[in-house]
Amino acid sequence: MKLEDLRFPYPEELIATEPQRPSKVLWVEGDQFRKIEIKELLEKIPAGDVLVVNQTKVVKRRVYTSDGLEILFLGKLTGGEKERWQVLFPSKKFKINDQIALPDFNSHSISMTLIEKGRPQTVEISEALTEEYFQKNAELPLPPYIQKARGERHTVSADEN
Repeated sequence: MKLEDLRFPYPEELIATEPQRPSKVLWVEGDQFRKIEIKELLEKIPAGDVLVVNQTKVVKRRVYTSDGLEILFLGKLTGGEKERWQVLFPSKKFKINDQIALPDFNSHSISMTLIEKGRPQTVEISEALTEEYFQKNAELPLPPYIQKARGERHTVSADEN
Protein backbone atom coordinates (compact mmCIF):
# COMPACT_ATOMS: atom_id res chain seq x y z
CA MET A 1 0.00 0.00 0.00
CA LYS A 2 1.21 3.49 -0.81
CA LEU A 3 0.49 6.71 1.04
CA GLU A 4 -1.19 8.02 -2.11
CA ASP A 5 -3.81 5.26 -1.73
CA LEU A 6 -4.98 6.94 1.48
CA ARG A 7 -5.43 10.43 0.01
CA PHE A 8 -8.95 11.24 -1.09
CA PRO A 9 -11.22 14.29 -1.14
CA TYR A 10 -13.36 14.66 1.95
CA PRO A 11 -16.10 17.28 2.13
CA GLU A 12 -15.38 19.61 5.05
CA GLU A 13 -19.08 19.80 5.97
CA LEU A 14 -18.86 16.13 6.99
CA ILE A 15 -16.09 16.71 9.53
CA ALA A 16 -17.40 16.34 13.08
CA THR A 17 -16.47 19.48 14.98
CA GLU A 18 -18.58 18.69 18.05
CA PRO A 19 -19.90 15.52 19.71
CA GLN A 20 -23.05 13.96 18.29
CA ARG A 21 -25.56 12.33 20.63
CA PRO A 22 -26.47 9.60 20.27
CA SER A 23 -23.13 8.53 18.82
CA LYS A 24 -23.24 7.08 15.33
CA VAL A 25 -20.90 4.98 13.23
CA LEU A 26 -20.67 4.33 9.52
CA TRP A 27 -21.96 0.88 8.52
CA VAL A 28 -20.76 -0.42 5.15
CA GLU A 29 -22.33 -3.43 3.52
CA GLY A 30 -21.14 -4.13 -0.03
CA ASP A 31 -21.30 -0.79 -1.84
CA GLN A 32 -24.04 0.54 0.47
CA PHE A 33 -23.28 2.64 3.53
CA ARG A 34 -25.32 4.45 6.17
CA LYS A 35 -25.05 5.93 9.65
CA ILE A 36 -26.28 3.73 12.46
CA GLU A 37 -26.41 4.16 16.24
CA ILE A 38 -24.16 2.14 18.54
CA LYS A 39 -27.13 0.06 19.73
CA GLU A 40 -27.82 -1.10 16.17
CA LEU A 41 -24.12 -1.83 15.64
CA LEU A 42 -24.10 -4.14 18.65
CA GLU A 43 -27.12 -5.99 17.26
CA LYS A 44 -25.30 -6.55 13.94
CA ILE A 45 -22.21 -8.21 15.45
CA PRO A 46 -22.52 -11.98 15.08
CA ALA A 47 -22.12 -14.20 18.15
CA GLY A 48 -18.50 -15.23 18.55
CA ASP A 49 -17.08 -12.07 16.93
CA VAL A 50 -15.09 -9.57 18.96
CA LEU A 51 -15.60 -5.81 19.10
CA VAL A 52 -12.50 -3.85 20.13
CA VAL A 53 -13.22 -0.44 21.62
CA ASN A 54 -10.51 2.22 21.64
CA GLN A 55 -10.87 4.16 24.89
CA THR A 56 -7.77 6.31 24.57
CA LYS A 57 -8.14 9.93 25.57
CA VAL A 58 -6.51 13.05 24.25
CA VAL A 59 -4.85 15.06 27.02
CA LYS A 60 -4.15 18.77 27.25
CA ARG A 61 -0.63 19.25 25.91
CA ARG A 62 -0.83 22.17 23.45
CA VAL A 63 0.60 25.30 25.07
CA TYR A 64 0.56 28.79 23.58
CA THR A 65 3.14 31.36 24.66
CA SER A 66 2.15 34.99 25.25
CA ASP A 67 3.27 35.86 21.71
CA GLY A 68 1.22 33.06 20.15
CA LEU A 69 3.88 30.39 19.63
CA GLU A 70 2.22 26.96 19.69
CA ILE A 71 4.11 24.12 21.40
CA LEU A 72 2.88 20.53 21.51
CA PHE A 73 4.37 18.54 24.40
CA LEU A 74 4.74 14.93 23.22
CA GLY A 75 6.46 13.22 26.10
CA LYS A 76 8.74 13.69 29.05
CA LEU A 77 12.22 12.22 28.71
CA THR A 78 13.83 10.32 31.55
CA GLY A 79 17.27 10.88 33.02
CA GLY A 80 19.30 14.04 33.28
CA GLU A 81 19.45 16.71 35.93
CA LYS A 82 16.77 18.98 34.47
CA GLU A 83 13.40 18.02 33.07
CA ARG A 84 13.48 17.40 29.32
CA TRP A 85 10.58 16.98 26.91
CA GLN A 86 10.11 16.06 23.30
CA VAL A 87 7.99 18.76 21.68
CA LEU A 88 6.80 19.99 18.31
CA PHE A 89 6.85 23.67 17.45
CA PRO A 90 8.00 25.82 14.51
CA SER A 91 11.64 25.99 15.56
CA LYS A 92 13.11 27.32 12.30
CA LYS A 93 13.60 30.82 13.76
CA PHE A 94 15.24 29.50 16.94
CA LYS A 95 18.81 28.44 17.66
CA ILE A 96 20.10 25.79 20.04
CA ASN A 97 20.12 27.18 23.62
CA ASP A 98 17.47 29.82 22.84
CA GLN A 99 15.06 30.28 25.73
CA ILE A 100 11.31 30.56 25.26
CA ALA A 101 9.02 31.84 28.01
CA LEU A 102 6.11 29.53 28.79
CA PRO A 103 2.95 30.57 30.64
CA ASP A 104 3.63 31.16 34.34
CA PHE A 105 2.35 28.77 36.96
CA ASN A 106 1.69 29.51 40.64
CA SER A 107 3.60 32.81 40.33
CA HIS A 108 6.66 31.03 38.92
CA SER A 109 8.21 32.01 35.61
CA ILE A 110 8.81 28.95 33.49
CA SER A 111 10.97 28.75 30.39
CA MET A 112 12.13 26.10 27.98
CA THR A 113 15.52 25.93 26.32
CA LEU A 114 15.90 24.41 22.87
CA ILE A 115 18.43 21.56 23.21
CA GLU A 116 17.99 19.69 19.94
CA LYS A 117 16.31 20.57 16.65
CA GLY A 118 14.63 18.12 14.32
CA ARG A 119 11.30 16.34 14.55
CA PRO A 120 10.53 16.21 17.38
CA GLN A 121 12.65 18.82 19.15
CA THR A 122 14.15 18.31 22.59
CA VAL A 123 13.77 21.07 25.16
CA GLU A 124 14.83 21.54 28.76
CA ILE A 125 12.30 23.02 31.19
CA SER A 126 13.27 25.37 34.03
CA GLU A 127 10.65 23.86 36.38
CA ALA A 128 8.83 20.54 36.42
CA LEU A 129 5.64 20.56 34.36
CA THR A 130 2.88 18.81 36.27
CA GLU A 131 -0.56 17.66 35.19
CA GLU A 132 -1.89 20.66 37.12
CA TYR A 133 0.27 22.95 34.94
CA PHE A 134 -1.17 21.47 31.75
CA GLN A 135 -4.75 21.61 33.08
CA LYS A 136 -4.33 25.33 33.73
CA ASN A 137 -2.21 26.36 30.72
CA ALA A 138 -2.76 23.88 27.91
CA GLU A 139 -5.41 22.96 25.37
CA LEU A 140 -6.36 19.72 23.69
CA PRO A 141 -4.32 19.17 20.52
CA LEU A 142 -7.13 18.83 18.00
CA PRO A 143 -6.23 17.69 14.48
CA PRO A 144 -5.65 20.46 11.92
CA TYR A 145 -8.62 19.32 9.81
CA ILE A 146 -11.01 20.00 12.72
CA GLN A 147 -9.41 23.39 13.37
CA LYS A 148 -9.72 24.23 9.68
CA ALA A 149 -13.38 23.13 9.51
CA ARG A 150 -14.16 25.30 12.57
CA GLY A 151 -12.05 28.20 11.39
CA GLU A 152 -10.50 28.27 14.88
CA ARG A 153 -7.15 27.02 16.19
CA HIS A 154 -8.13 27.02 19.86
CA THR A 155 -10.29 24.40 21.54
CA VAL A 156 -13.74 25.06 22.98
CA SER A 157 -15.07 23.89 26.34
CA ALA A 158 -17.16 21.05 24.83
CA ASP A 159 -14.02 19.45 23.34
CA GLU A 160 -13.06 17.81 26.62
CA ASN A 161 -16.24 15.76 26.52
